[in-house]
Amino acid sequence: MLNSTKVMAALGSNVFFIGSVGFDDAAMRLKESAKRYGFSESLRTTETAHTGEVLCLVTPEGQRSFAYYPGATATLQYDDFVVAFNQRCTHNSFNRCKLAYFDCYTLLISENFTERVMEYV
Repeated sequence: MLNSTKVMAALGSNVFFIGSVGFDDAAMRLKESAKRYGFSESLRTTETAHTGEVLCLVTPEGQRSFAYYPGATATLQYDDFVVAFNQRCTHNSFNRCKLAYFDCYTLLISENFTERVMEYV
């Protein structure tokens, strides 16, 4: 998801990233990326898990597979999203959210997280 966020920001989109991270180096890299690529973020920080990561594995033939560790992403709750969205996406230049992008791993957070968020947006 971070790669998509960086690309959208680099193309001039006004991007707001909502997520959950741990107290670790991966969280710091995400925050640094937000500054470097010019997107806003609202990150819920938890002490109970490390920041989630995806590892891309490529065979010599060029076939890719991914190893996913959900980490703090699994702690993100619907109410966390609503608070962050309301604080940012209904004010300033985010008068209305024009696009809500969810990576495939967001679908794994909980049974109805994505459905509830999409109804809300």
